[in-house]
Amino acid sequence: MENKTVFWKGEDGLSWQAELGIKDAKPCIFSLSYESNGKWVELGSGLTPQFKVITGKRTKINPQREKLLAPGEVPGYQWDTYSDDPMSRTSEVKEAKDKWNTTEMNYSEDGNIKTVTFDGLTLGQFSGGLAVNFFEGSNLIRIEAVASTEEDGVAYLYHAGLGGFKQDKLYYVSPRRREIVENPGYHTNSGPDRDRQRVDARGRVLTLQAAHGAFCVMPSPHRFFWPCQTENIVGYNYYNIEKDGSLSIGVRHNKQQEHFNVRWPLYNAQPGTVQRMSFFFLVNSETIYSARSMAMRYTNFDHLRPLEGYKRLGSHMHIASQAAFPRDYRKQRPWELLFKELGYDIFAPCDFWAEGRNDDNKEGRKADMERYALESRYVSTPDFLLVTGEELAVMGPEGQAREKMLIPYHFMIWPSKPLLYSRWRDDDQEFAEKLPDGRTYYHLKSAMDVIEMCRRENCFIQMPHPDTKANDGLPYDCKNEPWFTDERWLGIGCRMLPTDNSFETMLDGRAERVWNDINNWADRPRYIMSELDTYSKVEEREEDWELYSLTNCTYVQLDHIPSSENWEELVNALREGRHFYSTGEILLEESCIEDGRASATFSWTFPLSYAELVYSDGENVSKKRISMTDSKPYGRQTVEFDFPKGMKWARVLATDMAGNSAFGMPVFLRKKA
Repeated sequence: MENKTVFWKGEDGLSWQAELGIKDAKPCIFSLSYESNGKWVELGSGLTPQFKVITGKRTKINPQREKLLAPGEVPGYQWDTYSDDPMSRTSEVKEAKDKWNTTEMNYSEDGNIKTVTFDGLTLGQFSGGLAVNFFEGSNLIRIEAVASTEEDGVAYLYHAGLGGFKQDKLYYVSPRRREIVENPGYHTNSGPDRDRQRVDARGRVLTLQAAHGAFCVMPSPHRFFWPCQTENIVGYNYYNIEKDGSLSIGVRHNKQQEHFNVRWPLYNAQPGTVQRMSFFFLVNSETIYSARSMAMRYTNFDHLRPLEGYKRLGSHMHIASQAAFPRDYRKQRPWELLFKELGYDIFAPCDFWAEGRNDDNKEGRKADMERYALESRYVSTPDFLLVTGEELAVMGPEGQAREKMLIPYHFMIWPSKPLLYSRWRDDDQEFAEKLPDGRTYYHLKSAMDVIEMCRRENCFIQMPHPDTKANDGLPYDCKNEPWFTDERWLGIGCRMLPTDNSFETMLDGRAERVWNDINNWADRPRYIMSELDTYSKVEEREEDWELYSLTNCTYVQLDHIPSSENWEELVNALREGRHFYSTGEILLEESCIEDGRASATFSWTFPLSYAELVYSDGENVSKKRISMTDSKPYGRQTVEFDFPKGMKWARVLATDMAGNSAFGMPVFLRKKA
């Protein structure tokens, strides 16, 4: 079989070519080169893919489920569970490296994407092939194992990279933000992955110098990662010196936990689903410094991109901020620096989760809430607002704790200003206690008490992590409850859970299903908001944190930062749907949805894959997709959709070649009767 040479132009303006073929029954990039002064300059040669999977089995018991099994119910594999750790069941853990018996190579083009595919991959329980994607206008190359398994219950992680490089200087930025330039082999391979040297690189980018340029290897900025409860750098890159003296570089995951309170759900691989185990490879004609800068530009150097007329909101993080706040009011906490560095303009933590006097309904709880409000005033500035949000739940066993249940699931209260309320009311207490200074101290005893307080104070409630964790089975089991159907219930919090490399967008699966369903049930739009749901930003060493890969953001239409004394305009914008959800790489700059037609203007960093309109008649959800494979990096475009008239609701979204996504909020098209 003849080799295939692919030509494309990079974002650097240079012409590039790659010669691919089969060598020893294995895919091979025989040559990578760029044109300079009328001559082709070879950057690398003889590069071969390498993959490794570590697999376990999903649990059949959700350890956080509070709902009892129905009579005769036999649970299957728990694909959406959060606290499952398959790696802890060591008898079920298997490891496998790639085996190749490649006989076919094919070439195809789709817009600006040129793809070379190979067959013959066996990877443990998986079988399939390899896809190498070249993007016109980009120096990125996406390489992915495309494989599936017929075995049920498989959860996995993977390592992926390229081998065959000549040894040269490695460059990365350490967790403590030091620039490291070193020779490979400086470290000694040790630990559970002794076949490769782990690299703790900030930005998840490892760069290799070559004689005539440089290479970078990095994972997808968000899709490579599954939800954790701390965001520590644990070595997502690797290198290895092979027996023949060549060098391999790639991306990796830990199979063992590190740091406090970490969840490691792995990727789901339901039988027959096509898993895309990808990584990105960037070529550069200059230096290791230029190459890393080019790679990091795709994530705006791990900063959420700004958008004129919008403010960037993050929410739902258990950082116990107010518990540490009294130590020194003047000192800026590490989590403040972290969130501001990411680009957030507004942040709403979820304090009082495992700290504070939550069972108190008098002076203790009041003092905690006052300290939380004081913290908001001290932390907030003209360009940053701390919102005093709280996630409430019934904690503890059946019995006494359950008697103090307000709403039978985890829910978040979003106030519009500093608020005083306790989680329970005694018989001798009023619902709305008037304090001598004129403030109101609410004492809640039921779900409708929560709703009434929200009505009086212009607040709303939201359901985090729907149909998973302790909210397993919800909102389906409460869809007809009056507090659930009330206008003060905004919608759901969303993050990428579960992680499944057969999904196309950040919210495929559980989150999208719930979001579609609650809008089909409702007589008003139900929205999603960003949800981080991570922990412990008080005592941990901040130099190990890297939040960007687990970041999602609600871009809210506001022209200024509200005051820490009253942020009703923020609450109103959220309740009116004047926001969109993004990981930062794709921005929904404008959108208009009317009966039968819609338009949306997106801007992006990674080349887009497609834009989509999702619409429903109130029962059946349909989608209309527009391919965006002709896009190039760092673009902006308006797309238009036609769809059947008379639909109940519609919304728009876009996703890119790295799996990053942006979602507009649903617009209801039918007038209320």
